Amino acid sequence: MAKCHFCMQEKTILGYRVIPTDMQPDPTKVQGMCNYYRRFIENFSKIAGPLYRLTKLDSKFSWRGEQEEAFCKLKEILSNPPLLRHFNPSSETELHVDTSGEGLGAVLYQKDTDCFLHPVAYISCTLTPNERKYPITELECLAAMWATEYFRTYLCGQRFTIVTDHHSLCYLHSMKSPNRRLLRWSLKLMEYSYVVVHQKGTTNKIADALSRYPCQVATICDETKATDMPTFIATPSDIVHLQA
Repeated sequence: MAKCHFCMQEKTILGYRVIPTDMQPDPTKVQGMCNYYRRFIENFSKIAGPLYRLTKLDSKFSWRGEQEEAFCKLKEILSNPPLLRHFNPSSETELHVDTSGEGLGAVLYQKDTDCFLHPVAYISCTLTPNERKYPITELECLAAMWATEYFRTYLCGQRFTIVTDHHSLCYLHSMKSPNRRLLRWSLKLMEYSYVVVHQKGTTNKIADALSRYPCQVATICDETKATDMPTFIATPSDIVHLQA
């Protein structure tokens, strides 16, 4: 019983400071742990890009202005970390997805009693060379399929809304002659309880940004992607702007 604690409102465990509604990085462990806490940093792969380039096998180590800027930016962000909302099965859930020529992006949101969307997790991944040849409808369906499978633990058995800026995706299950790939993905998505809602791309900015600045390659068939892929957090001002 010496290691047990009861009736606590705040607990620091496994590198996270957990409170009843949110969690954030442990301030005492931030130093040197940027990659571990990347889920709290919006567009981490974009910001840390100059640093990652130094780790390539064919790259000569040269610390220049862009590396120093990236390093200082990450320190600043982790010194003032935003919050990730705990997933609540009773709250209204939305999965915002988007795709670009470079990658896929998705945001898992939940509405609270204040009627604002609060971030639970942000993810992105790059497209493979073959996936970049897909037509736009297939890419948008791939984004929905990938994100839903990634968040399966949260979404399976949960009624939720998929938000996309591609209107054709709203008719995924009523297409008269879908090709084999779309048919296979639509059948896979049928195990979830969801509706698809169209939203203009100009109001789906965060998922769009994540798709344009994705992280490392991970295909829909990669069984390890669910643990390897990082997540990102948006700032509160982004959430408020999205609701405007």
